[in-house]
Amino acid sequence: MSLKRIFGYILIFFLIMHLFSPAVAQMKEIFKFKEVYIPFNLKHDNSIIKKGKYDFEFRKDPIQHLYYLRIKTKRKTLCMIKGEELNYESSGYYEKLADPNIPEECKLKFQRIPDEGIVNIIFESGKRIRVYPCIKIKFRMEYEQ
Repeated sequence: MSLKRIFGYILIFFLIMHLFSPAVAQMKEIFKFKEVYIPFNLKHDNSIIKKGKYDFEFRKDPIQHLYYLRIKTKRKTLCMIKGEELNYESSGYYEKLADPNIPEECKLKFQRIPDEGIVNIIFESGKRIRVYPCIKIKFRMEYEQ
């Protein structure tokens, strides 16, 4: 067997492995908030995220239609939380653009429920974002004072 043929088979093998690898199906970034101050400690699985400033990245898996919140420090990802999409009262795309309840710009809000010890992190993409406009996502986490 010639060296060119062996090299060709190896190249085809790596090309096929690249096409079917999970790195090809990466999530798309919706929006990123930098240095968001969290005034309480958050719990995720067995870890605790201390109060302070963190970067929030909102991402979408385009294949499964799932939304994720990635909480990061400068270079390290602390956790990734799956969220659920909330619906606005208006249903069509043009109705949503005319709806005054949907913000123009991206918006982030914390909503604490002290009785249950849960905080809802609500992200609204707004009307002016190019990639995924007019979406509202809720992420639930436990917190402690």
